[in-house]
Amino acid sequence: MTQSPAIVPSRLQVRRSSLAKRMVMNRLDRLASGVLEITDEGKSVRCGAGSASARITIHDDRFWSSIFKNGANGAAESWIEGWWTSDSLTDVLRIFAREAEVQYSLSDRAWLSTIKSRLWQAARSGSVGRAKQNIIDHYDLSNDFYKLWLDPSMTYSSGLFAEEETSLAEAQHAKYARMAEIADIQPGQHVMEIGTGWGGFAVHLAQHCDVSVTTTTISDAQYQHADALVQKLGLSDKITLLQQDYRKVQGTYDRVVSVEMIEAVGHKHLDSYFGSIERLLAPDGLVAIQAITIPLHRYKEYLGDTDFIRRYVFPGSCCPSLAAILDAASNSSRLRLIQQDDFSEDYAKTLWLWQQNFRARAQDVMNLGFDERFIRFWEYYLSYCEAGFRERSIGLSQLAFAASGNRSC
Repeated sequence: MTQSPAIVPSRLQVRRSSLAKRMVMNRLDRLASGVLEITDEGKSVRCGAGSASARITIHDDRFWSSIFKNGANGAAESWIEGWWTSDSLTDVLRIFAREAEVQYSLSDRAWLSTIKSRLWQAARSGSVGRAKQNIIDHYDLSNDFYKLWLDPSMTYSSGLFAEEETSLAEAQHAKYARMAEIADIQPGQHVMEIGTGWGGFAVHLAQHCDVSVTTTTISDAQYQHADALVQKLGLSDKITLLQQDYRKVQGTYDRVVSVEMIEAVGHKHLDSYFGSIERLLAPDGLVAIQAITIPLHRYKEYLGDTDFIRRYVFPGSCCPSLAAILDAASNSSRLRLIQQDDFSEDYAKTLWLWQQNFRARAQDVMNLGFDERFIRFWEYYLSYCEAGFRERSIGLSQLAFAASGNRSC
């Protein structure tokens, strides 16, 4: 793929780039859990120590200034511009996932970045109007785009892999089946789903569990796809689609389910999320949630920062810690946690498979009108997430809660 056009630098820019390079290389040499082999202008240098290793090649001196100014986000931005490449991007990002202090030290303006990050997050927080725009920014790109590399059910969340040879489609089916199991969904019940996605879970519940499903989304593109799917499958008598914020949904439901939607809620709105669930849930009902989480020891720092995901992929998002989830459930409801299981490694594999699909269909993505910067953006995003799950800097949990009137568990 081509890189951004080279610009002839001024003498001042050359001096600044040279200084930035020296400073960044000095800090990279502090890496203790991996060696980074850097090739620049035909010469290779090894930085750091440890058993892990990865290689990068610099194509433009602006890479160094970008890192020096913006740290980890500068690395992402310069990858998207084509200023550096790697034959093992996920391995590069895994090394940095282990080295938070080194990552933070790369920028000479870390303190300023923190202030800007907090202002950015405040502007993108999950009010009803802001939440809709945040969803549109990511999910309403193009249904045809997501069809190219997701499984046939258009499921954009982690699957569960029982065996090494389990396919992506089988893994997504297994995830849906397990969510139905931990919620003890029984035939004839009425299930509320918060976050429709492209309709995969609602269809699974209607077809395999013989229940009625009411599901809500605020994404225009996802609503249109799900509506067409329901009509095509003849499930309009089993599935009711709503296009409204979950906080405005009315009714009482035997079960409430939500797959990787809590991340869009925002830390300040977690209480409202669980309060809404309890309001919608029957007195003896059960809840199943699949959530991407942040380890508790990182959570305070994470809330004050804006990493690549929160800045460029899911504006206004927040992956809660398990403690934050339990605190919110306790603060705003009488729901009791009855089960929690970790599936972080399954998400790493899901992301790896998505990457293989995405790379295989890159030309088809460009045929939809997206450019090479867009391709590099998605390459970085998928590798960034895989690295996070591999190194457990992010996690995946399935959780089940029982209403206060439920005496069966």
